[in-house]
Amino acid sequence: AVKFNLRAESPRDFVDLLLSWKHFPNISVYDYARGLALHANGRQPGVFDPFQGRLLDPTPENIKQASEGKVHVNMPWLKLPNMPADKDGHPLTGSSQHFALNDVFHQGNSKDPREVLRRLELVPELTGLINSQCVEQLFSGMRTF
Repeated sequence: AVKFNLRAESPRDFVDLLLSWKHFPNISVYDYARGLALHANGRQPGVFDPFQGRLLDPTPENIKQASEGKVHVNMPWLKLPNMPADKDGHPLTGSSQHFALNDVFHQGNSKDPREVLRRLELVPELTGLINSQCVEQLFSGMRTF
């Protein structure tokens, strides 16, 4: 299924869209992932969990290692589903974890050092799969209509 917002969306609009789905996605990529996770968890506690949708616990050591590119978070369930599935796991992945990650073009916008833990490049299984530039160009082209 595909659902669209017909205008620039706020975190509220995007959360409305996500919560309308039968199965909440394991990974949501958004321009302002922190705001998305905060709004979603405010409406429905624990939606983005663990670590409020970050990839790792926001400890000083994890933040330092992520900033230096020395840590990765493997998500093998993106290629092969968890067997047995987690309780309340997504039907395709078997995982019950939900992450809010920043798209590549906006990941440097936050001044909060913890937000380095929302970077797509920390997940090896996502390398080369998400093309934010293509999406940005699509939306840019739609503005001319």
